[in-house]
Amino acid sequence: AAIVRLPEELTTTPGGVNLQWVGTRGPLKGLRSNELQISVRQGTTPICTLDTTEGAIVFELLPDLAPNHVANLIELAQKGFYDGVLFHRVAPNFMIQCGCPEGTGQGGPGYSIAAEFGDTEFKKGVVGMARTKDPDSAGSQFFICVADSAHLNGEYTAFGRVIHGQNVADAISRKRCRP
Repeated sequence: AAIVRLPEELTTTPGGVNLQWVGTRGPLKGLRSNELQISVRQGTTPICTLDTTEGAIVFELLPDLAPNHVANLIELAQKGFYDGVLFHRVAPNFMIQCGCPEGTGQGGPGYSIAAEFGDTEFKKGVVGMARTKDPDSAGSQFFICVADSAHLNGEYTAFGRVIHGQNVADAISRKRCRP
C-alpha cells in the first residue's frame, strides 16, 4: 500500500494564506462571503478559519483521514484558487457548500482526485468533499455539515471538522442562496 504524506513545510512551519470569496451573482452579489486562513496548529494540524459576515468558522483539516484531500485544499488555497468564490449552495438542516469557481456548483480546478472514503460519520460539523455521482470526481468544492447526515457515510470523503463557529455555519445555512 502506498503512503501519502503532506509536505514537511505544511505540517511543521507556521504560516498562512488569506482567501476572499465574494458573491458575484444572485442575492449574494457583492456580499463578502468569507475569508479563508490556512495555518498550522501545534505544529501538526492545519487549521482553516473562514471569517464570514456572520462570524468565524474554524475547522481543522485531518490528513490522517484523507491526506490527498487535505493537500489538495491547501495547494488550491495557496494558488489563490478560491479568491472570489462564494457559498453557492446552502441547505438548512443539511450543509453549506463552496469552492465552485463558477458559482453554479458545476465548476472545479480542471482535474479530479480519487475518493478517500473512511468510517468517519458525517455528523454536524464534519467537513467533506463534494463530488458528482462518480466517487473519484472531487476537485475543489467542499461542504460543512450543519446536521447529522448519515446518508453521506461511506459515500463522501470527510477531511475536516469544525472546532469553533458551528453556529455561524448554521446561520449561513438558513440564508437564501437563490431567488
